Amino acid sequence: MSTKRVFKVGSRESKLALIQSNYLVSKLQEIRPDVQFETVTMTTPGDRDLSQSITKIGESALWTLELENSLKSGSVDLIVHSLKDVSTSLPDDLVLGSILERANPCDAIVMSPKNHGHTLATLPNGSIIGTSSLRRAAQIRRSYPHLQIYDIRGNIDGRIKKLDESGQYDGLCLAAAALERMGVEYEKRTSQKAGCSEPVGAHSILKNGVLTLKGAVFTADGKEAIFDEETITLPNGLKGATEELRSGLKQYSCIVPGRGNEPRAFQAAETLGTDLADRMIKNGAEDILITVRKQIAAQGAGGI
Repeated sequence: MSTKRVFKVGSRESKLALIQSNYLVSKLQEIRPDVQFETVTMTTPGDRDLSQSITKIGESALWTLELENSLKSGSVDLIVHSLKDVSTSLPDDLVLGSILERANPCDAIVMSPKNHGHTLATLPNGSIIGTSSLRRAAQIRRSYPHLQIYDIRGNIDGRIKKLDESGQYDGLCLAAAALERMGVEYEKRTSQKAGCSEPVGAHSILKNGVLTLKGAVFTADGKEAIFDEETITLPNGLKGATEELRSGLKQYSCIVPGRGNEPRAFQAAETLGTDLADRMIKNGAEDILITVRKQIAAQGAGGI
């Protein structure tokens, strides 16, 4: 009697993380019905320490370290992350195996029941919006300076419970994709997505082979900002490429649905991102981030 091979999938144990991990498992199961997948859950520093803001405890591997250590030790075969939580520099012995089709990249506002029918623009002066993301906070401060931003931590259910029961918050700014995956309704969307520890945003659009990347960097108060964008037409495969070009291309481990895993397209997309980042740095983005990091360090030391 034959038994199925078992693959263990590492996941954070929060409700949203399990929804995302189980979705991936369902897709893998469709492709490989001959294989059994088991989800292994664990907590991370970001899950355990909810008393401090992300900027004070630092974001380096905040939601990924335990999962990555489990993968290295062989206790799981693959792990599932939200891409925004993944460090820009992966450990040398780990790779991104695949990226699922992108969900809604926007931010969303969930209003307190007492503010039903309001938008950010119509909330009374001094109304409080909760978020743990510096980038979201900066964007709200920039567009709606009459509002106050308070830090809020915890999983989606916990934050919404605080919104409903504490009376402290008038609304929350959260990821639209997270709310949609959990079946939560929301009233208004804002723009762009990035990590939580710095006020940086990026938004990419791929249409008919044309890739557009928009970037933004903000001061913590949102009063200063740098916006820029770059567009390229992605090359299609390696047709007509010389052997020298073929052999000189990077090897990309990431598999992107619908793109045919074309290394020239991956390379062009990477170049687009680095070129845009370099230009924004020259235009002052790095100076803004240096100032923000100093402010974060001062907060962690009990300063401003």
